[in-house]
Amino acid sequence: MFHLKAKSIGPLKQLLSAVSVLTDEVTLEMTPTGIHVRVMDPSRVAMVDAVWPKGIFEEYVCPEKIRVGVNLAELSKLLKRGAKDDSVEFEWSKDMGKFKVSIKNSSTSYSSAVSRSWTLPSLEPVEEEVPEPKLSFKTKVKMETSMFQQVMEDVTAVSDHVKVSVNNEGQMQIIGQGDLMSAAITLTKDQGLLEVDGAEELHVVSSNIFVTEIAKAVKPNSIMTLELATDMPFKFTFSGFLEEPTEDNRLVYYVAPRIETDNK
Repeated sequence: MFHLKAKSIGPLKQLLSAVSVLTDEVTLEMTPTGIHVRVMDPSRVAMVDAVWPKGIFEEYVCPEKIRVGVNLAELSKLLKRGAKDDSVEFEWSKDMGKFKVSIKNSSTSYSSAVSRSWTLPSLEPVEEEVPEPKLSFKTKVKMETSMFQQVMEDVTAVSDHVKVSVNNEGQMQIIGQGDLMSAAITLTKDQGLLEVDGAEELHVVSSNIFVTEIAKAVKPNSIMTLELATDMPFKFTFSGFLEEPTEDNRLVYYVAPRIETDNK
């Protein structure tokens, strides 16, 4: 069996937001130490690797490792019935074969006077577990997520692809090239970047569809670390994305590069 209780609905909503940008159906790996999700989008262009440790929940019971599938879109509909500060209980058992979601309102509205619960069918877990990528990156840059969100809004306005370049002086340029217009945003450690490690000449291009959606899914006041190497996937790591952060939480995305075949 599996049971958790969160004093606010926020952490579970954050889990859904972080993962559902890539897929609606996902296999949850629930263990005695927390919830783990590692899944690729159907086109196998992007991957998310997320860990929500049990310490962020008020109650957490999971005697053994359980892998079970869930439709995130349907679960999200249920969680939207609660406000941010409402408490929520989430449970599953093999005998029941369904998830049970219970929400208790923090307000004095009608719903705080009644017991509200829903059941949601569980899905068969994906048999093949997605392996953790073993990649080596040349350069690492760190910035506030809100900064990257603004940059991607500028790029998305003119192009459906994003090109990231870093030079030996630690200057980072994000470029969008459309049929009629282009955008170029330059960031340095004094202007926009918090940290630059291993700066060298490199260029990475990717579809900004996933990149933009990933940026939107995370709280603006979190910190984003982007790791890069030429013709390698983007690796995004977010910290401070939970309301009650712990050292063992993890939210990492990989987005495959677009190999350029011309001079664009």
